Amino acid sequence: MKHLLLILLFVPLISFGQIKCNDIIDTVKTFKVIHTDYTNDSSWLQGVTFYEYYDNQELKKLFFAIAKMNSKEYVFCNISYYNQFQYLNAFNGTSGERFHKYIFNYKCDCE
Repeated sequence: MKHLLLILLFVPLISFGQIKCNDIIDTVKTFKVIHTDYTNDSSWLQGVTFYEYYDNQELKKLFFAIAKMNSKEYVFCNISYYNQFQYLNAFNGTSGERFHKYIFNYKCDCE
């Protein structure tokens, strides 16, 4: 787990490719939860939980999300704070539409 955590710290610099998404999900779930959004206006998106990790060496926060879609979890990496804010606070469109606009493009490259 410590090795995977070190890899996650370099999210903007690498492609996960050979790392299992479930391993990333398990690691991200150990980070601080900053918000959970349970959706009721989407047929395929059941909810999104946002996580924060503070990198003491780089003195910056890294943001992740785990989305439950069609009863399966997917992990999203290196999400900007702006995009999280827009997803959570936009009043136009459904949760699914906002998810596609602000979060979907941050899907981690993992297996």
